[in-house]
Amino acid sequence: RNIVERTNDSRLRVCWDCGHSNVFGELTPSEWIQRLAGVTPYAHWNDNFGDRDSELPLGEGNIDWGEIVQLSSQLSEPQLVVLEVGLIDNVKRSLDFLSQNGLLMAG
Repeated sequence: RNIVERTNDSRLRVCWDCGHSNVFGELTPSEWIQRLAGVTPYAHWNDNFGDRDSELPLGEGNIDWGEIVQLSSQLSEPQLVVLEVGLIDNVKRSLDFLSQNGLLMAG
């Protein structure tokens, strides 16, 4: 956020990767969403257990997707989400997880 704000260039934004923040970050994925609000028009979503960037389908790791979806839906700018989960079967499993848990965002 500081880098984006210091450059003062409307073309520079952040693509936030939920899986990376769960593995490599000192903040929780939810804290990242809150801190980067307004500068993250894109997000990569995938799951893991915080041990490595395994790009699991959503719901198959330890990320709290209910909280992620809730916080993402409250952002002033809508986020484009890329399901970065590899095979098409993993995309389907991720969409099924979101649907079954009432987490698909309208928009």
